[in-house]
Amino acid sequence: MTTSEEVQAQIAGAMDQMSIKFQAKLEEQNALILSQQGEIQQLRHTSHMAQQQQHIPAPHQQSQSEDKIRRFNGDVQKIHSGRNPNFTLLLYDGSNYQIWEKEINRTLGFVFDTPKAFLENKDNFSVRAVDEQSSISALLWLTIHKDLKAIADGSSKQSALDLFKLIKLDCSHSNQQYKLKIID
Repeated sequence: MTTSEEVQAQIAGAMDQMSIKFQAKLEEQNALILSQQGEIQQLRHTSHMAQQQQHIPAPHQQSQSEDKIRRFNGDVQKIHSGRNPNFTLLLYDGSNYQIWEKEINRTLGFVFDTPKAFLENKDNFSVRAVDEQSSISALLWLTIHKDLKAIADGSSKQSALDLFKLIKLDCSHSNQQYKLKIID
C-alpha cells in the first residue's frame, strides 16, 4: 500500500507535468494569436492599399453628373446658352450647320459626359431616359430657324434621334451647296 506521502508525491508530480503541459499549450496558443493578429494587420493593409488604387467615383461626382442632367432637363436653353455664349441658330439654308452641330455636341457632351461628339453615336440617344430624350428634342427644336421647324412638325411624337436625322438630312448637305455658291 502506498503511504499518504507517496500519494502526495505522485499528485505533486502529476501536477508539475500538467503545469508544464499547460504552460506549453498556453505558449502555443499565444504564438497562434500573435500569428493571426499579424495576418489580420496584413489583410487590413492590403485592403486599404487596394481601395486607394481603385478608382471608385465618389458619391459627390455621381451627384454632380445627375445635377447637370437635372438642370438641363429643367432649363435646356439656359444650359445651352451657358456652354455656347454665341448661341447659333441653325439657318434655313443650313449654311451654318457645322457650327450648329459643334455647339449641340458641346452642350450634350457637357451634360452627359460623353468622351466623343454626342451626335456621332446613335447609342448616345438610345441610352437616355424619356425626360432626357425630351430635353434633347427641345434643345434641337430651340436651336433651329423657325422655317426649319416645318420639317420637324409633330416632333413631340418623334424621338430625339429621328428629329436630329431630319435636321441633318435637310441641312448638312446644304453646307456643301453653300460652299459651291461661294466658289461660283
